Amino acid sequence: MNETQIMQNNYYNEGISLWQLLRIIKQHFLLIIVTTILIGGATFGVSKYAFTPKYTSSAQILVNQKDATANGQAYTNQQADIQMINTYKGLITNYQILSEVSKKLANPTSGTVAYHLSYKKLKKMVSVQTSQNSQLFEVKVKANDAQEASTVANTVTDVFQKRIKGIMGFRNTKVTSRAIPQSKPSFPNVPLFTIGGILVGFFLGTVIAVIKETDPSKK
Repeated sequence: MNETQIMQNNYYNEGISLWQLLRIIKQHFLLIIVTTILIGGATFGVSKYAFTPKYTSSAQILVNQKDATANGQAYTNQQADIQMINTYKGLITNYQILSEVSKKLANPTSGTVAYHLSYKKLKKMVSVQTSQNSQLFEVKVKANDAQEASTVANTVTDVFQKRIKGIMGFRNTKVTSRAIPQSKPSFPNVPLFTIGGILVGFFLGTVIAVIKETDPSKK
């Protein structure tokens, strides 16, 4: 049994030390690089051309009482507003609000694009994101088109602002940030996908190299 076969038996029976792994990487560097490039390139191609880009746009709403003066009352109202956000989350995506949004999008003012979106479609597109102990929440819309996403988000907030007083009997909300079209899609994240593919390719190439070195059938 020669030195290489003895080393292969040691790999197989005792595991691989760091220096042995570095030696394998150096010895099979071309294989690892080719595997890394192939999988990284394939991941880039799939994320760039196979997926339909999705754009996300959001509008921000503040929930705030106006009649609090004393510090104790202000704190009480703040906590009530935070709890109220959970109610508003359900209201924004209910049929009463989104059905009106659907009508407004289908019959816009002159000079704007009409979007024919059903309640069920809007329900899938619209989500509400909150932060813990914050009086702010965001209406987020994901669509295939950046302008469509921002238009739907702003229409939802407009309808919500218009209808909230009739539903709740009061209004304690204010739109603090309007949705704007985003230039870059939120999905897929091509650079992140590509980096992930490169890491997977490097790992897979290394595994193949280790297997080639430690295969006991070759001893």
